[in-house]
Amino acid sequence: MESKLTQVFKSFFNKDNFLIALLLMIMLFLIFTLNLKADVTITLPSNGQNICAETASDGTSPSWTTLNNIVITELLTEDFPKNKTNETIVLSAPSGWSFNSGFGAITKNAGDISSIAISVTSTNITITWSTPNGGGDNDIDILTISGIQLRPDNTVSADGDITCSSISTPVIGITIGTVFANLSITDVPSITSDPSNASISSGQNTSFSITANNSPISYAWEYSDDSGLSWNLISDGGVYSNSSSATLNISGADLSMDSYLYRASAANACGTSSYSATAILNVTDICSSAISITGCGSSNSVTAITPTSGVWDPISSSCGYSTPGGELIYSYVPSVSGTVSLEITATDGSYIDYFIQEGTCSPTGWTCIGDYSSTGTFGSLALTSGNTYYFLLDDENTTSSQHTFYITCPIAPPTNEDCSNAIVIPCGTTDLAGTTNGTSVQTHGTGCSIGAYGVWYTFTGDGNETTISSSADFDHEMSICSGSCGSLTNIDCIDASTSTESYTFTPNNGVDYFIYISHYDSGSSTTGDFTLTRSDCLTDMNFVSCTSSQNNTDPISIGSVNQEILCIQVETDGSLNPLALTDIVVRTDGTTDYSIDISSLNIWFTGLSSSFSTSNHFGTAQNTASPGTDITFAGTQELETGVNYFWLTYDIPNGANSGDVVDAILQSITIDSSIETPTNGDPAGNRELIDGCNYIINLSDDYGDGWDTGLLTVQVDGVDVLTDISGSGYSSEFSFIAESGSTISTIYTHGSYPDENSYLIVNPNEAYILSSGEAGSSPTNESAMADCNAIKEFTVNGDTYHTDVSCFIITEDKTSQAGSLWNNYKINLEEDFSFDFEVNMGDDGGGADGIVFALQGDCTSAGSNGNQLGFGGISNSLGVEFDTYENGELSDLSDYHISIISGGSVDHTLSTNLNGPSSVVDIEDNVWYSVNISWDYISSSEQEFTVTFGATTLTYNGDIITDQFGGASQVFWGFTGSTGAYSNLQQVCINTYPDNSTELTDMYIEIGNSTNVEAATGANSYSWSPDDGTISDPSAYNPTLSPTEDTEYTCLIEDGCGNYITNKFTVFVDQLLPVEILYFYVKCQNDSICFDWETASEVNCAYYEIYTSDDMNNWKKLETVDSENTQTGNLYSSCIVNNGKNKAYYKLVDIDINGIKTDLAVKSVNCEAVYKKYIYPNQTKSGVNIVGVSNSEDCIIEIYDQTGRVIITQKNVEIDRIESGLYVDLSALTTGQYLVMIITDVEMFQFPVIKQ
Repeated sequence: MESKLTQVFKSFFNKDNFLIALLLMIMLFLIFTLNLKADVTITLPSNGQNICAETASDGTSPSWTTLNNIVITELLTEDFPKNKTNETIVLSAPSGWSFNSGFGAITKNAGDISSIAISVTSTNITITWSTPNGGGDNDIDILTISGIQLRPDNTVSADGDITCSSISTPVIGITIGTVFANLSITDVPSITSDPSNASISSGQNTSFSITANNSPISYAWEYSDDSGLSWNLISDGGVYSNSSSATLNISGADLSMDSYLYRASAANACGTSSYSATAILNVTDICSSAISITGCGSSNSVTAITPTSGVWDPISSSCGYSTPGGELIYSYVPSVSGTVSLEITATDGSYIDYFIQEGTCSPTGWTCIGDYSSTGTFGSLALTSGNTYYFLLDDENTTSSQHTFYITCPIAPPTNEDCSNAIVIPCGTTDLAGTTNGTSVQTHGTGCSIGAYGVWYTFTGDGNETTISSSADFDHEMSICSGSCGSLTNIDCIDASTSTESYTFTPNNGVDYFIYISHYDSGSSTTGDFTLTRSDCLTDMNFVSCTSSQNNTDPISIGSVNQEILCIQVETDGSLNPLALTDIVVRTDGTTDYSIDISSLNIWFTGLSSSFSTSNHFGTAQNTASPGTDITFAGTQELETGVNYFWLTYDIPNGANSGDVVDAILQSITIDSSIETPTNGDPAGNRELIDGCNYIINLSDDYGDGWDTGLLTVQVDGVDVLTDISGSGYSSEFSFIAESGSTISTIYTHGSYPDENSYLIVNPNEAYILSSGEAGSSPTNESAMADCNAIKEFTVNGDTYHTDVSCFIITEDKTSQAGSLWNNYKINLEEDFSFDFEVNMGDDGGGADGIVFALQGDCTSAGSNGNQLGFGGISNSLGVEFDTYENGELSDLSDYHISIISGGSVDHTLSTNLNGPSSVVDIEDNVWYSVNISWDYISSSEQEFTVTFGATTLTYNGDIITDQFGGASQVFWGFTGSTGAYSNLQQVCINTYPDNSTELTDMYIEIGNSTNVEAATGANSYSWSPDDGTISDPSAYNPTLSPTEDTEYTCLIEDGCGNYITNKFTVFVDQLLPVEILYFYVKCQNDSICFDWETASEVNCAYYEIYTSDDMNNWKKLETVDSENTQTGNLYSSCIVNNGKNKAYYKLVDIDINGIKTDLAVKSVNCEAVYKKYIYPNQTKSGVNIVGVSNSEDCIIEIYDQTGRVIITQKNVEIDRIESGLYVDLSALTTGQYLVMIITDVEMFQFPVIKQ
C-alpha cells in the first residue's frame, strides 16, 4: 500500500510538473533529513538518586531507595518508529546494585505508542512498547517510569549509572549506554565551620553562621539562656530571621540576650548532623558606663582617648563619615539653662565625630555636632537645666585617638539685669567689666530710644563734677537718669556712634542716679561686653604702694656722673590734699667698694614719667657710705595721682676700679610723717664699672635674609672684642666696650652676597664712629678712634646714612628714595659764616632727581620725595637746588642747573624761587664738585646768601631772616634729596663747618664766678642737668651756671618736630694757676695743633710733656719738650700734625729732675669751630690778648677786682674778629687776680687773669 508521501511524489513527477516535482522532492528530503536529527530526551530523576552511606554499608538489613521519576520524551512524532509490536528497551543497574523485583511502573500520555509495559528484575528494567500500523503518527509520546526501587550491596563504594543495556529496535536518542539515572553515595551532613562569638552593643544587629558538607537541605538553630543546661529551638520572629538557613540573623539585640549561647545542626535525606560548637553573644551597654562631666568650663576639661575598636557605627551618615573606631560616651547635667559650645583641643589631629542625645542613650537617635580634627570652639547647643545629655565621641580611625574638650558655660543673666539690682559704681571706678550678654527683654523707662537688653548701675551724687564713660565691643548707648526704679527722670542719652561713650556733669548731692547701658537700637537684641569708668572724682590722696626696680644694668664708664642705679616708684590715688614725700633712705649694699667706686649720691624726681631724667633734684647730694648704713635724702616733694618716679644716681670718680659693680637697696620712704617700707627694696641686678664705654654695632642686610656666610670681627687696639659675628634677618645688634682714644677696627670676611651687607658703629650718645661705607657694595675693613664723649652731630632721616664722619649718601641709586640730614646744632644767622662741602650726583646720565642744601627753622626731620628733592613742604626754609632732571611742570631747565629756592618749593614759576635756575656742567659724571656757601649779616634787615658752584655764583640779598624764616635768627642746616621713577647715587661730604654754631662747648670760669650760657632758640623745650643747684633755671634756654667744681652739663633740647638733641659740655673751674706757669695756649693752625706757653720760673724742671684726651679721663702722650731749666722762665712753642681730631683736651705736664710729674694746665680746643674764645697770657705784666670775640662796633670791656668792684670800663670798643684778637691793656693795674668781662651786642663772656 502506497503511503501518502509516495502518492504525492507520483502526482507531481510527470513531464508537465517535473521541475515543480523536483523542487518538492528536494524540500521533502531536507525535512526528512532534519527529522532524523531530533532525538528522544531523557530527564534523569532529581534528588532521588542519592543513596545514604549507612544504607550502602548495611549488608544485613538492606533498605531500598525509590528513584524519582525518569521521563522519556519524544521530540518528533516518529522518534519511536511506527508499525512496531512488543519492542523492548532494557535498562541495567550498575555493578553491585540491584533493583527491587516487581517494583516499578510506566505510564504514557495519549501519544502514538499504542501499548507500554515494564518488568523489573533484580538486574534489569525491561520496557516493552508497540506502535500502531498505519496512521496515528502525529502525536509526541511522553513515557514516565516511576516507583523503581534499588539498593547497593555492601561492596559498593563508588557512584554509578543506570544505562541502556539492550534495545530491540532503534529509537532516535536512545542507544546502548544511554544514561537514565545517576546514582551516588552520600552521608549525613557534618559541620565544617562553627559559629563565631559576637559582641555588640544593646540595640545592634548581628548574625551567626555555620557551614556543613554533604549538601544539607535544612538547618535548625537553638539558643540557651541558662549556660547550655537547656536549649530552645529558634523559629523566625521577633529578633530572629533566617532560622532555617546556614546564617541566623539577630536584629536589635537587647541586654537580656547577653551571654546567650547559640548552636546549629544541618540535615539531608540521610539524616541530621550533630550540633555545632556553641557561640556566645555578648551584649553590652556602653551608655551604662558613660563618663560623667561634672560641670562646665575649662576646669572641667576631660581627656578622651578612644579605644582601638568599637561596636557602634549606626550614625555614619549623620556626620558624613564612617566611624569604625572605638566609642566614648559622656553624660552631662547642666545646672544652668543656656547655649553652650564644645572647646576642643585635637591633641593628635585625628578625626573624631561628636554627637549628642538628650534623655536616653541608645545606638540610634544621635544628632551630629560635627567631626573635628583641629583645635577650636565648635557647636551651638541649647541645653536645659536638670536634663541629662549624652555626648558620643566616635573615632573615624581604628587606632587610638586623643582629644581634650570641655563644655563652655552658658551665659547666665547678669545680676544687674534689673534696675532693682543696679550695681553701685563708686567715684574712682576704672574699667569696671560689664556685659549685657544673657539679658532678656525689659521695659527700661529711661526716656531714651535704646535697646531693651541692658544692665543697670547706680551712684549717689556728692555735688562734685564726675565723668561717666563706657567702652564696648558693640555699638552701644548710655542713658543717665535720676530718681528711682520705675520712676526715672532722663538726664541725657549718650550715643556718639562710637565704641566709647562719655558724659560729664555735676550730680546733686544726695540724689540717686542710674546708668543704663544697652545697644543703641531699640529694636536690636545685640549684646556684648563693655567697661565702665567713673572718673574726675575728688577724693583725698592716699598712699597705695612703694617699690623699686633696676631698669638699667648697662656698664658705667668710670668718671661719669648721675648714673641711674634705682628706680623708686610711689603709687597714690585720689587728688585732694596731696601727700608729700619727705625722706628717702637707701643703702649702698651690693657695691664692691663704696669708698672708691662712689663719690656721691643723688635723688631725682620725674613725676609720672617713667623716663629717667636728672632735671628735678630731690634733696641734696649725699656722700657715700658703707653697705648697711642708711643714707637719708631729705626734701619735700608733693606727689601726683598715680605712680610717681624717683631715681637714685651715683657719681663714679675717675679712680674707681674697673670691673667693680655698684648697687643699692631702698630701705624706706616717709610720706606725711608715715614711714613706708617698699614691697621690693632690693631688685635684682647691678651695674659694672668699666674703662671706656659701650659701643653698639648694627649689622644690616638689604634683603632681610641675613649675612649668609659673611663674618665680621671687631678689634680694639688689635685685640678681638667681637669675633666672627654675623647678621640675621634685616638687622642684628651687638655691643662691645672700648676706651676713648683706642682704635676700633673691623675685619670683614665676605659671604655669598657681600653687596647686601653693611654695618654701623655708634657710641652711647648715638654718635657716628665707624661704618662699612656705601650700601650695595662689599664692606671693607675700616678703623676709627673710639670716643665715649662724642655727641651725635647729625640727625639722618629716611634713606640717608653716614659713610664717614662727615660724608653721607643722601640717596642710593634706587627709585622712590627720600632722605635728609640735619646738623643738630643751629647756626646763628646774626653772624657771618662760610663753609665748604662737596657733592657727587652719581654716574647715570639719565638719573634723577637731585639734592638741596637747606637752612630751615623747623626741626631735624622734614621733606618729601620725587621731584621735590626732599625739600618739599619745609615752609620756613632757604636752599640751594642741585637739579639733575627736567620736570617741565616746575619750569626746570633741560640742562643740569642750580637755583636758590625757599618756602619748601622747587617750582621756578613761584615767588619762592629767589635766583636761577642757572645751567651748570654735566654733574652726573661721578665727579666730586666743590660748593661754597657764604652768609653775610649786613644788618637786622639785610642779609646776603651766596652759593658758588664751580664757575657759577648765585646770590640773594634781602631781609632773609624775616621773609624766609619768620624772624627766627637761628636755623638748622643740612641736606635733602630724593629720587622718583629715575635714580642716582647722590652723596655729600662736608669739608668745613659753619663757625657760628649754637653748640655749647667746654668753658672755664674762676672759682666763685658764674657764666651765662645760651642754647639754640626756638625749641619746644629745654631740660638742663644736673639739677644740683648750680643751674639758675633748668628749663630756660639761657640759664646761668655757677659750679664750684668741674661739672659736665647736659642740655636736652626738643625741636619743633619732637626730636631730641643733646648738647654736652664741661665747665672747668680753675683754681689759682701755679706761679711757675704764666700761660698755656692751644690753637688750631691749618692742619696742625700748636701749643704756646710761658713760664715764670722752671728751676729743677727736666722737661715738659704734652698729653691729649677726648674725655679728660684717658690721656695719651703726644710729645716731649726739653726744659731750658732757668730761674727766670722761658717761652715755648710746639706744633703737631692734627690727625683728624676736632674737639680734644690738651694737658701740659712738667717732670722735675727727680722724675716727679706735675700737671700745669689743661686746655681744650675744637677745630670744627674756627673761632674759639681764649685769653693769653693768663699771667701777664702788661696786657692780654682775647681771641674769638665776635665782630662788634660797640663792645664794652669791664675789669673787676677780687671784691667784685668795677675798676676799669672801656666803651665803644670796635672789634674786627681776626686771629690776633682783642688786646686789653692791664699795665695800670697792681699785682693780683682780676676778672675781664667782654660785652658785645650779641654775647657776654669773662676770663680770669693774673696781673704780675
